[in-house]
Amino acid sequence: MINILLDMWGAIPAVILLVLHFFLGVPLWFFVMALAGWLVIVGTMTVLMHLITSQPDTPHKQKKNMNPYSKKGYETPDIQR
Repeated sequence: MINILLDMWGAIPAVILLVLHFFLGVPLWFFVMALAGWLVIVGTMTVLMHLITSQPDTPHKQKKNMNPYSKKGYETPDIQR
């Protein structure tokens, strides 16, 4: 979550609304709602990533060896010179 918060591109609309509040008198709650919306999106993404990565991996089923050349395994050939 800290990495996403450090990437401040999501807060640019909120900063623009804050600047407009001081120069044009735009209500401050526009800034608060834009910032809160961005933080909700960041929090939701963090929770979803945590839930996805905390799921256990599904075990892989063993496949039947269909290759006739490797059915004996990887034994070294008996070479006598």
